[in-house]
Amino acid sequence: MLLHSRQHTVRSRNGSLLLECVAGLVALGIALVVISRTTQTIDRQWRLTTQERLAAETLDNAMELALALDWGDITAERLADIQPPPQAIERLHRWSLSVEVAEEATPITGKRLQFVLTWRPTPAAEPLRRTLTTWVYSVEGVEP
Repeated sequence: MLLHSRQHTVRSRNGSLLLECVAGLVALGIALVVISRTTQTIDRQWRLTTQERLAAETLDNAMELALALDWGDITAERLADIQPPPQAIERLHRWSLSVEVAEEATPITGKRLQFVLTWRPTPAAEPLRRTLTTWVYSVEGVEP
């Protein structure tokens, strides 16, 4: 009788061991899928963050170049020649940098400069657009 109960216990343990292995493999498979998707999402966000940083730096550099010019040289035609740095050209897909210069006749004569950078984060994505605007005033007739 003792021998019979040992065999019965061994058989039921074999079945539960198989069930534990299957459950473990299913849990491992689910964990791998979750980790894979999380890694893809993190990678996509990292690329987007890098592109956003490059876009901000490109707009900052373009604005600095524009502000380094003399008042009379700040024209849309002159500023249209500004190009992004090579690393931005390489990482920003289908980029476009445009500039608008508008003279404003307020009590103080000024120019509004607006740089617009658009690009696609991925070839199939909708374009992203970032804008940087500043106002520049003539310093003629102003004494320190």
